[in-house]
Amino acid sequence: MAQRLASLDQFKVKGELGENNCGFVELLRDGIVEAGDVMAGENRDRGMIYAAIAKQTRASADQVGRAQARQIAADSVPGAWLQRGDGSWYRK
Repeated sequence: MAQRLASLDQFKVKGELGENNCGFVELLRDGIVEAGDVMAGENRDRGMIYAAIAKQTRASADQVGRAQARQIAADSVPGAWLQRGDGSWYRK
């Protein structure tokens, strides 16, 4: 995951990927193969982490993901695309 951070940030600033309100990376523009590959790997890892945290805390993976989404948004680089709770997208 850490090795993907720079690539993720680049794709988010370019508007190709965004952080959704469920704690996962989302493809914002179709046809970007490299961005899609990075997104798939990141989401796979996050899903496993959210499930493990949910098991330990007796929460749902969805609850964990939504909490992480708020933290990810706060920590995101300026210019990254983020999704609000209502589903709308904005640039940080």
